[in-house]
Amino acid sequence: MKNSYALITSAKNEAKTIERTILSVVGQTSLPSRWIIVSDGSTDATDEIVKKYSKDYWWISYYRRSAGSQRNFSSKVLSVNLAIEQLKGSDYAFIGILDADIGLPSEYYAKIIKNFSSNPRLGLAGGQRFDQVGKAFRKVRCSSNSVGGSVQFFRRSCIDQIGQFIPLHHGGEDAIAEIIARRLGWQVCTFKEIEFYHYRQTGTAGGSIIRAAFNTGIKNYEIGYHPLFLLFRCIYRMVDQPIIISSLLEIFGYAYACYHQIPHQIPLNTLKYLRREQTNRLKAMLTN
Repeated sequence: MKNSYALITSAKNEAKTIERTILSVVGQTSLPSRWIIVSDGSTDATDEIVKKYSKDYWWISYYRRSAGSQRNFSSKVLSVNLAIEQLKGSDYAFIGILDADIGLPSEYYAKIIKNFSSNPRLGLAGGQRFDQVGKAFRKVRCSSNSVGGSVQFFRRSCIDQIGQFIPLHHGGEDAIAEIIARRLGWQVCTFKEIEFYHYRQTGTAGGSIIRAAFNTGIKNYEIGYHPLFLLFRCIYRMVDQPIIISSLLEIFGYAYACYHQIPHQIPLNTLKYLRREQTNRLKAMLTN
């Protein structure tokens, strides 16, 4: 059982993409031992698609959770936590979060697990994301010690130490999880040579990319980003689409949250760790 893994997916109105996601998992050279898919109050054909495949593959489990009509991050987290509860008492070596709009190459999980096998301190890993923009896929820049929530793949002992995900209206539960993992001494890594495909731009499932950028600023304030780090981050990313506007809106979102004194949603010891981590990165960047 040393390489066994379980997957968790929260899906809300993902009928356009979830079948492609399911087929990409079914086609893995290293199959999951269990995959729990929770329909988060879907009103489209998501449930029917999942139920169809759960009949064909015994390791796919369908659950439905009542939720509001609007898509939001906190509701997704409640679905993920529900699925984690179903896995208690199991002995899977790894647990992965997988969004319902992701496409994976056939050896994706085999390659991820191989990296875990060679590094016992690796607690959280994932691959390099490519977002679909129009008919093409565009590589998304990310830090090598950070993993996006759409494919976070945890060593079981790491996620057990982190505990339940924290539900936040503007998202950020994935960021908090990886910050806690690093604080606890686990390594977090995105492997740039292992690619996966996201069938939309991040944050746009419930609205426009403009709204997503503003909400990202609010989210980064809520989880405790240092203001100088946020500023340098936005300057660095000004070439991202839409050019300049996205970064400016992220800054405005952060300033909005600061002005309205929206409370931080991260444990104090983790917030202090994050700001120390970000300050050290700024110092290293400015002195090299």
